Amino acid sequence: MSDFIGTDRFLIHRRLGSGASGVVYEAFDHERQSLVALKVPHNAKDAAARDLGLFKQEFRALADLGHPNLVNLFEVMSHGPEWFFTMERVEGVTFYEALCPGRRPPEDFARLRALLRQLAEGLGALHRIGKLHRDLKPSHALVGQDDRLVLLDFGFTADMGRQGMAPGPGGGRSMTQAYMAPERIGGQQPTEAGDWYSLGAMLYQVLTGTLPFPGDTLSSLIDKLRGSPPDPELLAPGTPADLAGLCMELLARKPEQRPGGAAVMERLGASLPAAPAHLAPARRLRTSRLLIGRKAELAALGRAFERALLGQAVVVFIHGESGMGKNYLLRRFLRRLRREEPGTVVLAGRCAEEAAVPYKALDGLMADLGACLDRMPPPKAAALLPRDIHCLARVFPVLRRMALLAEGGRAAPAAPDPQELRRRAFGALRELLLRLGTRCPLVLVIEDLQWADTDSASLLSSLLRDPDPPPLLVLLSYRSGEGRAAPALAALRAGLAEEGAEVVEIPVEKIPQAESLELAAALLGSNRPDAGAEAAWIARESGGDPFFIGELSRQLRSGIAIPPGAEGQTLDAYLRFRVASLPPESRRILETLALAGHPVDWAVLCTALDFAGFQNNRGHRM
Repeated sequence: MSDFIGTDRFLIHRRLGSGASGVVYEAFDHERQSLVALKVPHNAKDAAARDLGLFKQEFRALADLGHPNLVNLFEVMSHGPEWFFTMERVEGVTFYEALCPGRRPPEDFARLRALLRQLAEGLGALHRIGKLHRDLKPSHALVGQDDRLVLLDFGFTADMGRQGMAPGPGGGRSMTQAYMAPERIGGQQPTEAGDWYSLGAMLYQVLTGTLPFPGDTLSSLIDKLRGSPPDPELLAPGTPADLAGLCMELLARKPEQRPGGAAVMERLGASLPAAPAHLAPARRLRTSRLLIGRKAELAALGRAFERALLGQAVVVFIHGESGMGKNYLLRRFLRRLRREEPGTVVLAGRCAEEAAVPYKALDGLMADLGACLDRMPPPKAAALLPRDIHCLARVFPVLRRMALLAEGGRAAPAAPDPQELRRRAFGALRELLLRLGTRCPLVLVIEDLQWADTDSASLLSSLLRDPDPPPLLVLLSYRSGEGRAAPALAALRAGLAEEGAEVVEIPVEKIPQAESLELAAALLGSNRPDAGAEAAWIARESGGDPFFIGELSRQLRSGIAIPPGAEGQTLDAYLRFRVASLPPESRRILETLALAGHPVDWAVLCTALDFAGFQNNRGHRM
């Protein structure tokens, strides 16, 4: 591909490197007034490239996850036909270069352990949100001058346990064989154990100066499948026995024999928290799989689905303040739906505040639609495709990855003018959903609609216009405080009213005192000596806010006690106690937030407290 020339906002300085999923540039962001790394997928101007879906997947995998050992992602954008996203510009050297400058054996084993801990923490954070890296190697772990290690390049990242992933490494694309687990060569599905094998290969290279199975010949592959590498202590006398032992265990041929994240951290002299403070609060709450109350909301969702089964188009707005559990309610309903109505097709997407792409409310949903069609037998999928499918694929390039289009199943007509393209694309999507919805129950899901764009609102309204809208259930969740003022949401509501669409409102509000107590008790567990008193305190002070209930329960489970005299303490007093217990460096993080000039809500403050404490425990500065 030709070099990316930048935009009015991004001034390209130089090309930093090229990998399997794209090219990375150093650029100056005029809006941020800082250097950023800018990643462009291969064939960026050809939106039909199959890399585009993987490229967006890389961004979505980590956009919501803040962790000091994972590169910070900023925004995903399109500029004309070109796509790119921006991320933190990490200045540093690779994991191997940091520990073995000039290819010399490592001398500072304490530093090796410290960097290895950071690498394990970053990898563990990925695993705890259900993601696999799948291409871990030294060049994807950079070490800065402050010895902060940052894990990057997530072009192969995939959902853990997701069925249907291509059996070959990286979904048929080239991974780095030297760091690849032996079971991946045999075509098995990737697991956490494969990532830990890669970490073991990186450690082996540092300790010995060579790879466990060097070369990319057939014989080296056979050796990896059948044998074990020499012990590091044999190749590098003086290697600490604990590191050599850990390395060999990570390189075990059988995945089940390798230690996992908690065991690795314990071997390195640290503990890996089961519910890490640096993960997004909403994700932590979801993992509890608890849904206390919300019977009325679930019943309303069930009734809306039943009306959709009768051939109607029903739109449900699920709204509430931050932390009320809107998206968790939605996902719990979808799990029940998949269990009770296994033939239902669910196409899901999410609006990201940091995304700057056309029709961003439907971007992820369209990726689901393309994957759904690809899973069908080709004749069945071909019968669903509308006449103007290529117009739809021009508006949503991810659809060009569909086998029927990528393999030339239909000749692409000449591109019409933009207005005609938009009209025909909207009509094609409506026709496609109509055909799909008449064959099986169909549900469209879009989370965080408060970040939607007006083009998305226009498209959603046009899908449901009379006469004969597609028979489907549309579930839209948004944050009340910001959503009501969002132009796109207002435009969508106006468009639906104009089209006479059936709309259901489901407000998700604070839960009653009795349910607050039940949720707190369930989250705390029954094996705590003061669980009853703690649950009562949480239920009272949370005010029925599910996020606060989950947050305070997690804090108590992590060993942070309620200050003395808990019976008379308020939530404000508890937070003052937490702030006062932080070291000076961590308190300065909160002072910076307080001086930012913007209101900081409880969720942000709790997350900041956690992140500050986590940073301090690791010995790093912001």
